[in-house]
Amino acid sequence: MVKDESLAASRRRIDAIDDRMLELLAERQEISRRLGTAKRERGLPIFDPGREKGILDRLRKTGAVGFPDRAITGVWREIFSASRQAQAPERVSYLGPEGTFTHQAALACFGSSAEMLASQSIAAAFALFQNRTVDHAVLPAANTIHGIVGETLDLLGAAGRPLITGEIVMPIHFVFSSNQSRLERVERIYSKHEAFLQCGGFLGQPALERAARVSSASTAEAVRQAAADPAGAALSPEIAANLAGVPIRFRHVENHAGNKTRFFILGHDRPKAGGRDKTSVFARVQNVAGGLEGLLKSFSDRRINLTKIESRPMDAAENFETWFYIDFDGHAENPEIREMIRSHGLVWLGSYPRHQPVEDIQ
Repeated sequence: MVKDESLAASRRRIDAIDDRMLELLAERQEISRRLGTAKRERGLPIFDPGREKGILDRLRKTGAVGFPDRAITGVWREIFSASRQAQAPERVSYLGPEGTFTHQAALACFGSSAEMLASQSIAAAFALFQNRTVDHAVLPAANTIHGIVGETLDLLGAAGRPLITGEIVMPIHFVFSSNQSRLERVERIYSKHEAFLQCGGFLGQPALERAARVSSASTAEAVRQAAADPAGAALSPEIAANLAGVPIRFRHVENHAGNKTRFFILGHDRPKAGGRDKTSVFARVQNVAGGLEGLLKSFSDRRINLTKIESRPMDAAENFETWFYIDFDGHAENPEIREMIRSHGLVWLGSYPRHQPVEDIQ
């Protein structure tokens, strides 16, 4: 009886805390609405990734006994999402369909309060953003195994103006889901070509060696195909398997536990410098001896730290000329960086806060 009374008392205390939290969230939401009005009057952006990053940094630094950083990040990202919706409706396009890794990245950044529009291609998601059907787009930029996503970079380069307002790096984990509980009874495995490569170790076991590999348009589509196939299975994100209702038989079946994908967040407003920023550009280098060396020396002379450089074929180039995609530390508000962009005719793609590690969303 004493234990039952203690349990009931603890539950009453939790209920009271929940009520107070809801009151505080309602108060925060009202302040957010007023803040949204002030931002619109001053022509300021609603989405401020630097400000949100600063709040998360402060809360994680302050900490709370028994409440881990991962939980702080998850809870406050949803609070941010609801607050932005209170300030102005928010629409986000992404490479779909629902359940893809890009969908996970969009949710991690904008939360469930934003209206998400799935597109069947990178170009389609970008077009929705370019014609302002949506406020933001989330597109894959690079993978630690497969390298850069050329289509995304080429679209940004062709736009010729700063569109990148943030980045998010997500761990890439695959699950093996199937209506079959026994591996040796699986006859077909659905997924993308890249997923088969990334999960080759798991797929190489004797029980699966006779199962056919069936290429799908996306990992989310793969799990839907497996749902309709009694002898089928799929390699996909966990969220896709859950959405399709296909039982998950194995988790983390990828070859490399450290596999990650970087996603660009596109927006119509330019973030202000925040102290831990990154800038992305395209550079056209003269096809002469020492052309690239001269460009790199200009960065070095200005003590600008390069973090990435990749070559991309130039459209309609007759002599196999290339663009160079370059990431470096700092913001274009910095006079040295601004002068670097001007003097070398660099195509400025954006200056934005450097990513914070993001845990899996399941």
